[in-house]
Formats: sequence, C-alpha cells, structure tokens
Amino acid sequence: MLTLILATLEFLFVLLMLACLVSFFFSLLFAWAWAQAQNSAQTAGGLGRSVSFTELLSVAAVEWGAFLTIMICHLIPMRYFHEAAPLRDGEFTVQQVPIIFVPSLNLGAASFQFLFWRLKRNYWNSLWPFQWKSFLESPDLLEDQLRNFIKQVVSNTEAKRFRIISFGTSRPIVSRALDDSNLQAYCDRWIAISAPEVLSDTLRYVSTKKSLQCYGVNYSSNLNSKKRPDLVICGENDFICYPRQVFGDSRHLVLGHMGHLGSLLHSDTTQAILKELVV
Repeated sequence: MLTLILATLEFLFVLLMLACLVSFFFSLLFAWAWAQAQNSAQTAGGLGRSVSFTELLSVAAVEWGAFLTIMICHLIPMRYFHEAAPLRDGEFTVQQVPIIFVPSLNLGAASFQFLFWRLKRNYWNSLWPFQWKSFLESPDLLEDQLRNFIKQVVSNTEAKRFRIISFGTSRPIVSRALDDSNLQAYCDRWIAISAPEVLSDTLRYVSTKKSLQCYGVNYSSNLNSKKRPDLVICGENDFICYPRQVFGDSRHLVLGHMGHLGSLLHSDTTQAILKELVV
C-alpha cells in the first residue's frame, strides 16, 4: 500500500514538473514573438526597441513566475471582506466605499489575492471579489451576472458609489455592465489592469470561445461610446497584449520590466491603485 502511495506521488510530481516546463516553453515562445515584433517595429522606425536574447529570457521567466504564482493563488478561496458600516447619510471614510474585483474571463477571483491582501493591510474594509460562473458562455449572460452582483453589493452596503478593479479580458463585459443607466451614477472609479480594448493577435490565438465572443463585433460594437476605465495599468513587456494601441485611449500607467500577469502582482500597481482610490 505504501509503495502504491509513493508511486502515485512520484507520478503526480513528474506531471507537475512537466506542466511547469511546458508553461515555461510557451512563455518563451510568446516572448520570442514579442521580441521579433519589437525589433521589426524599431527597424521600421516605429515604437519598438531592440530586445536582446538575455532580456528575452528574463521577460519570459518573470511572466512564467507570475503565472505560477497566480495558479497557486487559485488554491486559496477568496471571500468577501466587509467590515464597513452601512453607508447611509452622514460622514464615512473612503476606505468604506465598496471595491469590486472582476477577474479575467478565463481566471478566477483568486488572481487578486495579493492586491486584495494589500488593500486589507491598508485598511480598506469593503472588498468584494467577483467570480464568473463557469457554465456561462454568452456575453449577455455574463453581463447580467456581473450587473446583478454589483446591484447586490450596492444593496448590502447601502453605498451611493462603488469602485471596480478589473483584470484582462473582462473589460468589454464591465464596460457594457456600467453602461446600465441604473449603475452609471454609482461607479466613480474603474481601474483596469492588463485589459485590452481590442484583442491582440497573440491574445486572439490563446483566447477561449467565451473571450472571442465578448470581443466580437456582435457584442462589442460601439464600445468606444461606452464607459472606459479611468486608469489602465499595463506592462512594458506585455508579450500577450501588444502593440500598446490595443489598450485604447484611456489614461495609462506603464510598468517597466513587467508583463501581462506580472503587472497584477507588482507593488507599483498597488501604489497606483491606492493613489487612485483616495480621490
């Protein structure tokens, strides 16, 4: 019996190592494509820059590490953190205003574990992680789920306003949800991290059917006329979403030496969000 258990553990360990190696291989491939695009843009006189092989390995390794960190974070469940009193008429601090965390369409709320913990440590006491229902595929149903969750948070907190922090491909869903006339007046800050306005070629290649539908013409038409983020935080070395024009015309904060997932974990992201939320 003990031999069987040890053999099973060894097999699982080998599978885990293989999965890590495969994920690093794909990270290296995407970084290589990004570096080639940067070098080609520089040659053509564009906004690109020369990327050495050493820097390419560094970029791939940093993003790979961020990917593994976020996957490990998904092993820890996220729960609401609500210690704020109902925000009825009267004075209240900015830390009591509810913050809703909206993950990428293909990731869970646990992606925000580090940011969630840092905001708690800085005395924000109304934090609401949102989780997509895995069986929903239609953009309209995803939008309804998010809108209902926001209304539930507003009802529970009795708040006159709320903030949203989103990540990745959830941007068109958040934009459409906030276009609701019943919610427009409530959301006074929307911060989007690594959230493209249009799909890049690389992201289109790795996206699921759900993401492709949300960015499709049938759903995201006239998206430019709808709600846009007040701040978009993106990485200088984002080899998933490039060129930078895919993030649209919103106000940007570009993090040096960071990639798509790394931007979510970086301390500068936390500092920028804290600065943005105190307004």
